[in-house]
Amino acid sequence: MFMINKYQTTKTSQRGFTLVEFMISMALSLAAVLVVTSIYVTSFSIDSKTIKFSRLNDEVTSIMALLSEDIKRAGFVEDAEEIIKATVPAGNTSRCNLDATKCADIEFRTILVDKFTGEDDDSCILFSYDFFGGGTYSVLEAFGYRIHNGKLETRQAARSCTEGYWQALTDPSFVTISALNFKCKVSDDGDNTDYETDTVTVGGVTTVTNIELSCAAGNLPYAGAFNGTITVEISFTATLVDDAAFSLTTSEKVLVRNVSYD
Repeated sequence: MFMINKYQTTKTSQRGFTLVEFMISMALSLAAVLVVTSIYVTSFSIDSKTIKFSRLNDEVTSIMALLSEDIKRAGFVEDAEEIIKATVPAGNTSRCNLDATKCADIEFRTILVDKFTGEDDDSCILFSYDFFGGGTYSVLEAFGYRIHNGKLETRQAARSCTEGYWQALTDPSFVTISALNFKCKVSDDGDNTDYETDTVTVGGVTTVTNIELSCAAGNLPYAGAFNGTITVEISFTATLVDDAAFSLTTSEKVLVRNVSYD
């Protein structure tokens, strides 16, 4: 007769992963890690590019806003309303002829486009406005912008594009400015042809309808027979120093209302 001990336990066989199963699971895990890592790296790269482009775009937007808003002030005089209402002396074709008795100072009605030595043509602009009020010109009311060695620079009391003491507005370790150009037009007709004479022929008779001029000395203040609209078109390129693949070119045309008081 056999007795069975109720407290006796039986062994059960336990099996782990085989080597093949272990290798397969490791391969699958590694593949999953690689996929996640790849997604992270790609996402990081996209974020980095987005940040770089955003910084560059902000810089370009700020530069253009500064240039356009300041150039629009060219020719502003505190008492411009009184100047415009003043009676033009007999014989004067313009209230701004040099013999006019009531006109803004000539410096307020002048825009000059030039360049710093070694830079591109028309890459510097000089103008004035009545910064301190009172209607009388002071050299401290002369302003300018230019490009020099990849930097946008500005100067108060700017009388020429080549004198010293200009201050950098852009950080040369962050962004390089190139192809800065100021195109100033008198009697701008709005088309893409620069400084042309517009005519119309009717019945064999040709009539000049507009003469578009540069803002060179002698053309401002404007005293001609045509529309006299004065515009400055600003354009430049900005490139990130640490990644030249990121570059933006922009342009804007601004209407300058103040520099001529015909």
